[in-house]
Amino acid sequence: MAQIGLNQPGFLYLNEQVLANVKSATGDLGKGTVDELKFGPLNDLVSELLFPWCSTLTSRARYYFFTYAVLQLALDRTIPREKQDPERDARECRELAGKYLKEFVRHVQRIEKYLTLALVLQNEQDGTFGQRRVNRWLHEGRSPVAAKSYVTILTADGRYPNAIYRAGSRVLGMFRQLSQNTALISARLRGEHAFRNDWMSTGARALDEARQVVAFWEKFEADPNTSLSTASSQFVKSTAARNFHGFELSSQEAEFLYRRIQAATPYWRKVTLSKLREIYKRSVSFDDLQAVFADVPEHEYLLAAGHIDNATKYWRHYYAEIVRDPERVPPLDTVREALPEIRMSLDWLKHTAHSAGHAARWEAVWCASYEALIGRWVHMVEKKDAQSLAWDLMARAERVVQERGRGKVAPHQRSSGDREDDIDVELDVKKTGFRFGNADRILDDIAKAPRHG
Repeated sequence: MAQIGLNQPGFLYLNEQVLANVKSATGDLGKGTVDELKFGPLNDLVSELLFPWCSTLTSRARYYFFTYAVLQLALDRTIPREKQDPERDARECRELAGKYLKEFVRHVQRIEKYLTLALVLQNEQDGTFGQRRVNRWLHEGRSPVAAKSYVTILTADGRYPNAIYRAGSRVLGMFRQLSQNTALISARLRGEHAFRNDWMSTGARALDEARQVVAFWEKFEADPNTSLSTASSQFVKSTAARNFHGFELSSQEAEFLYRRIQAATPYWRKVTLSKLREIYKRSVSFDDLQAVFADVPEHEYLLAAGHIDNATKYWRHYYAEIVRDPERVPPLDTVREALPEIRMSLDWLKHTAHSAGHAARWEAVWCASYEALIGRWVHMVEKKDAQSLAWDLMARAERVVQERGRGKVAPHQRSSGDREDDIDVELDVKKTGFRFGNADRILDDIAKAPRHG
């Protein structure tokens, strides 16, 4: 039987993790998910139990340190020392924070544009925000200063990488108090640090690298006619480039980040950093995690995640086939071969959800409506009615996107050009169940960090 795992590319179409609530005014959300077959609530609940410190778009560990560096640099530019006053009261700070907000966000976005340029020019393509647009600029030879790196990718939702990684940073307890932009500005106005001391000390290297990168690109503000290709050739030979480590974590960064992960998700305390390095000497699957954590309470949710994926992934894959060619009804071969696996997982979920002692806490994880929905699709496959299944999946996708508001269309209704600047494509996001793929890449970065230095 064909295997469709948690990394099946078809998930891209069915679980478009749109950060509709990430606002540039707050920069503090960004973990909600929306998928066209509405299996997202299942993913979200289990994901929050297993990997609350990452989202569906976080995939590189060092972005957690770039988050601090970018915010610190933007605060330095927006509220220099002479504007700070520890005697200011809360009301005055709130009012001033609102006035400084737009300037602060502009600094954040500009700094992140320069950071993206540095990452791409260092050949750090995997997980880099803005890489496709920067590569397009390099080809077109645009000005490095005048060109706006996030014209389409970073829309009014404020989906610049800092906003996306900030939610995970908050879960990891890296902020002293609140992490919204206005809260950070208010703290700065009073001359207070908004970040944990250990985050600041561990992030000092990333901050220094970011300062050098920004200083290099700002040299061209006086000469915006310089082509990006010319500036780029200068950058790769610069001191800023030589001192820039890209996504490579230092041993201190890896140790700090893993300690925060263990604090946020205690079941990871079972795995020391040394053991994590051993585990990640090879590719890690979701089944591997189930084996590692077989004796912890979270193991039941790891099992549930596997069964939920088994019960839903084939429908996601089938709908992905429809999206690729809406004029064609895909064959049922793969789904039909998977029916025993789907039924087994449905039975496990139903039994666990309704067994004594589980009903209350499993009510939100698995409910009768999912059983009925998937049961109906199973019946269509048993009858070999591919046309009805295709219609039902498309109808459900259309109802789900209509709930988001006017003007929304389901993936199978879009033209091929509609996704050119989709942030998922921009990041080459590998959509996976329960954020496992994202957590996996972050943990792999930590495990690959040098043991010293």
